[in-house]
Amino acid sequence: MLGHMGVLFFIIGLAAAGASGYVLVSALFMRQWVKVSADVLMCEVATKTRRDIWGMATYYYPEVSYRYQLQGKRYTNSRYQLLPLAVSEVDALEQLTDYRNLNQIEIYYNPRNKRSAVIKRDLDKPTHIYIAGFGGVGLILMVLAVV
Repeated sequence: MLGHMGVLFFIIGLAAAGASGYVLVSALFMRQWVKVSADVLMCEVATKTRRDIWGMATYYYPEVSYRYQLQGKRYTNSRYQLLPLAVSEVDALEQLTDYRNLNQIEIYYNPRNKRSAVIKRDLDKPTHIYIAGFGGVGLILMVLAVV
């Protein structure tokens, strides 16, 4: 029988493993999204400042706003990738290099919800590391809970 700490470990582990699984399943579904051309409206590094365990910190995100048209209806979006992971300011600028001087880009939209679109539908290396680490810790906590 699980004690109170065992139940807590199991719940936390289940949540971590479930979140990782959700990201993987979402990425698999995105592989079915349809490619379309979009007009670039804005391209910049977005910043968010918030307090974390070390004090105030600034986080950087690549942000590209774009407009695409499907069956005569226009849609506007600024979703860059599946997970909005913070990067250094230099990395955010580097990620935007490909888009700064373009008027049009290729994006992927969800055929079931045409308002939902993304520029990068494939998971990058940092996201793979995040999923493996977060999911792995979750599974370890679940095992520790039942042992």
